[in-house]
Amino acid sequence: MSLKGLNVKSFSWMTCIGLTFLMQLGLMLAFYTICNVTDFGFPNENVPLYLFQLSLIILFTHWGIFPWGVYALLAVAISYVLYIKEKPGQMSTLIEPFIKNVPMDTISISIDVFTRIAILFSLASTLALIAMQFVLLLTLLFHHPIVYGIRLDIITLLLVIFKVMQDNRQKSFLNGFLKRRWPPFVIILSFLTLITLALWLSALFIGWFSPKYTPILSSHITQLPSNGAAIWPIFMAMWWLGWAPLAAGMLAYIWKGYRMRTMVFFTLLLPVILTILLTLHPDWLMVMDLKKSLWNFLPAIISLMIIMGLFLRAQPITYASRAILPSPIKTYKRSANTFLKVLAQTIVFIMGMYWMGSTYGIGIIYFSLLYPMGLSLLVAGIAVFKSFIQNN
Repeated sequence: MSLKGLNVKSFSWMTCIGLTFLMQLGLMLAFYTICNVTDFGFPNENVPLYLFQLSLIILFTHWGIFPWGVYALLAVAISYVLYIKEKPGQMSTLIEPFIKNVPMDTISISIDVFTRIAILFSLASTLALIAMQFVLLLTLLFHHPIVYGIRLDIITLLLVIFKVMQDNRQKSFLNGFLKRRWPPFVIILSFLTLITLALWLSALFIGWFSPKYTPILSSHITQLPSNGAAIWPIFMAMWWLGWAPLAAGMLAYIWKGYRMRTMVFFTLLLPVILTILLTLHPDWLMVMDLKKSLWNFLPAIISLMIIMGLFLRAQPITYASRAILPSPIKTYKRSANTFLKVLAQTIVFIMGMYWMGSTYGIGIIYFSLLYPMGLSLLVAGIAVFKSFIQNN
C-alpha cells in the first residue's frame, strides 16, 4: 500500500535510507553511551557487567528485532492514519478503530498526554545521561575523584539546584537564548555544556569541602538495594519504547510517498543484519573493551549531534512538543519555547537523580511514566491491523 493519500512531497530514495540509518546509528550510539556511563561510571561500586554487549544480545536475539519492529509497526499505523485516512497523526487517533474513542474525550486526552510525557522524558533522559558521560570522562581526563551517591550534601545541593530551576532568574536565563532566536539545538547544547560543567565542579567542590568542614554530611543515608542491577532490563526496555513516538513519527515522515513495505523493509534491514551477526558470532561484541577510555567522547558526541540534528530543529521540536506528526492537514504555529524550558528542567532533574542513585531511581520513574504509553503502542498496533482487515 502506498503512502500517497495526500499531495505530499517525497524525499529521494537515498535520502530516506540515509536518514533511517542515521537515526538508527544515533540511537545505538546513545544507548552505548548510557550503557557505558552506567557500567563503568558512577555511582557504581559493583564489578562492570559490560552492559552494552549483554544488552544487544537481549535486544536482538532474545527479544527478536525489538525495538525497531515496534517502531516500524507504529510508523505503519501513523502513515495509514495520516496519509491514507487523512486524519491527524496523534496516538489517540491511531487507536480509534479499536476502542472507539473520539477526539478530546477522556481516553484521547490521556493517551496524548502520556505520549507527550514519553517524548519529553525520552529526549531529556537521553541528553542528560549523555551529559553525565561527559562528566565521567572529564574526571578521567583530569584525574579528579568525583563524589556521588545518596548523601546529605548531594541531596542538599540538588534541592538548591531544583529550586533555582524554578526561579524567575532561570527563566530569564533561558529567555535570553530564546530572544536571540537561536536554533533549539544550540540552546539545549549551550545549556547542556553549562550544566555539565556546573555538576562536575560541584562534585569536586563537595569532595573537597564536605569531609573537612561538615563530615556528618559526607555519610551515605542508605545504599542502593542489592538487587539494584535487576532494574536495568526494565530501564532498557522502557528507554527504547520511550523513543517509539519520535522514531516512528520520523520514519513515517521521511518515507511518505513510498509503499509501506518499503518503509518496513529498510527500517528492519540494519537490525536484521545485526541479529544475524549476533546469532552466527555471539562473542564478537566481547572484543569491544573501551571501558573508561577517553575514546568514549566520540560516540557520546556523535550521538548527541545526530539526536539534536534530527529531533531538536525548529520544525521537528514544534511538532514533538505536541506529539503530532508534521503534515499538510493542519499547521500548528504554537511556539516550542515552553517545551524547551520544561526540557531543560527535566534534564537537570534526570542528571541529579542519576548523580544520586544511578539508573535505579531513573528506571522506576521510567516504568511508572512510560508503561501507559507502551500499552498505547500495543493498542495502536492492534487497531491498525483491524483497519487493514476491514478495508481489504
